[in-house]
Amino acid sequence: MIDSILRQLGGVARTATLRARGVTGRRLQSAVRGGEVVKIRRGLYASPDAPAVVRHAAEHGGVPGCADAADLLDLWVLKIEQHCVWLGRAGESHPGCEECHVHWNDGALVFGRYPPIEVVLLQMTECADDETFFAAYESALRLMTISPGGIAWLWRRMPVGKRC
Repeated sequence: MIDSILRQLGGVARTATLRARGVTGRRLQSAVRGGEVVKIRRGLYASPDAPAVVRHAAEHGGVPGCADAADLLDLWVLKIEQHCVWLGRAGESHPGCEECHVHWNDGALVFGRYPPIEVVLLQMTECADDETFFAAYESALRLMTISPGGIAWLWRRMPVGKRC
């Protein structure tokens, strides 16, 4: 039951979100003990089959960003050089990982959701090489996952040297 709720919520959810869906504290504790649910940290739980990159980002207080998010959003990603965590505008970083790069771009973080596609692409201008960025950008255009407004937003914010 809880695992199916977590899957509906993108694999990760806060305790308050689960309680709003009718999950009691006792049922949640039992699900963790039984392995049906993974406790990420205090107040944050995941489905055991949530992608490792989603659980990893949640451990650091965010959601996958940059090339990790692009890959999860089915964009073409040539390579992922480092794992990135998106904390939104007002997130709180949880230290403890030397492998992560943290992004603090526009938007409000919601566990189980990825950053908007234009934010993902903007993050890639910071972390990915040009070829990887342009492959993901072209993929977003071909898949029509970025709106004309999103394109305009991205172009206003991206480094001039990345524009084509």
